Amino acid sequence: MQPAWCPLRGRPKLLYGAQKPSGCGPELCFLVPEEVVERNIILSAEGTLPSHLCDTYRSVLLASPETVFPTDRLSFDSLASSAAAAAIFPPPPHPTPVAGASVVYLWNEDDKVGPGAFQAATTHIPLPRRGLTVEQLDGRAQSRAAELQSLADNDAYKRVPIAEVDAKHRRSAVPTHFVDTEKRVQEGAWTYKSRVVADGTPFFDRREGVTTSCATASQSAIRIALAMAFAHSDFDPREIVVADVKTAYLTAFRSDSLYVHPPKDHPNQGQFLWLLNRALYGLRDSGNLWDRSRNKTLAAAGWVPSSVQGIWWKWTGKPEAPTSRLLGILPTFVDDFAILPIGRSAVQLAREIAAKGGYQIKITKPKNGTLRWAGVDFNVSRDSVHIH
Repeated sequence: MQPAWCPLRGRPKLLYGAQKPSGCGPELCFLVPEEVVERNIILSAEGTLPSHLCDTYRSVLLASPETVFPTDRLSFDSLASSAAAAAIFPPPPHPTPVAGASVVYLWNEDDKVGPGAFQAATTHIPLPRRGLTVEQLDGRAQSRAAELQSLADNDAYKRVPIAEVDAKHRRSAVPTHFVDTEKRVQEGAWTYKSRVVADGTPFFDRREGVTTSCATASQSAIRIALAMAFAHSDFDPREIVVADVKTAYLTAFRSDSLYVHPPKDHPNQGQFLWLLNRALYGLRDSGNLWDRSRNKTLAAAGWVPSSVQGIWWKWTGKPEAPTSRLLGILPTFVDDFAILPIGRSAVQLAREIAAKGGYQIKITKPKNGTLRWAGVDFNVSRDSVHIH
């Protein structure tokens, strides 16, 4: 018999609010490094939580009466216990700071944003088709050339003369076009980006039985990942890195015979069709193809999917085994990875993934305590993560 919630290895501990949990899903309470008000809940002899507790808090508690917590050690390497400890109560509206303790906030403090919501800044602005400045025309030309070169470098398609394509595939060929944008790279700095995108609407892409499902971390999942990481004394938020897989979809193979038309202003237009070898932006199944390809790569690099969608973790052995140690937590957002290292180098973890997948990745470390991931800015320090 032991409390299900104890001091989290010394830092940080949990401060619970007095109000009942909301029904909109898990909201993190706030964490303090030293003083703490704790809610002790006694486990059964079998190491499970009381059924009445699970029934009362079933909307936010990620553990059931059947969830068995190890009784021979603190169980905060367990996804269920870590998430439950962080999510059972939402933060109080006017928390009273504990004297001498710095509060670690893991939610959005902007009153205009509802609980659990991220406030993402605009990251892409579409370029108009007409009326571009000389600078914009030059930037668009360079970004389009870079996109076409990327397609060639990744062997994304095979060029086939139209006369050699059978009538069925000529009729079903999907049109493509350029999508040109200005992309925000940091505060006040933008760059030009172009993509060759297929028109994957049912009018043009008439394939049936296409698998479109894909998994990515939700807004609340990143908070659960942070809460889990903070349960370890050797986790330092300043060591978090973001790994962006360049031309991610073009690393995912496709095996079907799908033809597309080149963009209208491409030299191949009207003479050739492209037989795709890789996933292409705009097609309904591209997200699923990338998802499966990425998952194989992460598994090959030693990562294991957790029971929270979009979040992977890496252990020294079997996940949650008594002799196994957690090395890192990895929320995924399409082709963007946030790597939360625990006693390991996040850069090294990212490079291991890149090596297994043959990826070109851009690794970004916090700059002046700020890191951007999935369109959201994070301010990090030794004992805090502020999301805004």
